[in-house]
Amino acid sequence: MGIDDFLTINRMTIPEFELRMKAAELKQLDRIHELHILAWAINQARATKRNGRPVFRTFRSFFDFEKQEKKILEYGKKSELLSRYIQRKKEYMSRREAEKRGEL
Repeated sequence: MGIDDFLTINRMTIPEFELRMKAAELKQLDRIHELHILAWAINQARATKRNGRPVFRTFRSFFDFEKQEKKILEYGKKSELLSRYIQRKKEYMSRREAEKRGEL
C-alpha cells in the first residue's frame, strides 16, 4: 500500500483499509498485465516465417514509435480543430437567428 508510518496505519478506518488494499491489488494487476504484454511482444518479435526469415526485419517494422507518437499528437490537434469548429458553428447559428429576428 506504500504506507510505512504506523501512526497513519493505526488511524486508518476499516473501509479505508479495504479501499487501499483494493487499489494495491488493482495496481498489481496492471503490472501483471504489462508483463504479459511484454511477453507477447517478445514472442511476436521472435516470430519467423515458414522459410525461417524473421517476420519483423527491423525494430521499426515491429514498433514504429514515431508513427504512434504522431497519432497521439495529431489527436490533440483534431480536438482543438473540432472545438474551434463547434465554436464558429455556434457563432454562425446565433448570427443567423439574429438576422431572422431582424436584429442585424
